[in-house]
Amino acid sequence: MSNTIRDTILNAEDIPSELMTEWGVEFEVRGMTAGAASDFLAAVTDEKGNMDRAAWGPGLLIACLYQPGTDEKVFGRADAEALARKSAATSVKVAGRAAILSGIMGEDEVVEDFE
Repeated sequence: MSNTIRDTILNAEDIPSELMTEWGVEFEVRGMTAGAASDFLAAVTDEKGNMDRAAWGPGLLIACLYQPGTDEKVFGRADAEALARKSAATSVKVAGRAAILSGIMGEDEVVEDFE
């Protein structure tokens, strides 16, 4: 006997995404899977639950930015240091959308603008 609820949930296309334009280019911001979000959170927190703020933003940009309509990521781990040197205002805006789409932050928790 088939479990249609199970099948429906497991086959659902449920990863949210949206197009953004920043830095003069359009890209896709895609939410993480549950497993990727767990791995990301583990990587940016220590055993006491303290967040590594320096790794948070670049990590979200690396995990969630894609060439539009493809599975090709824009950045890799090697880009973390360069991403940390980008505008805080823009990086926070984009990383905030990534966190919201990934379900690891709510709309009311994100600082969208430093100006």
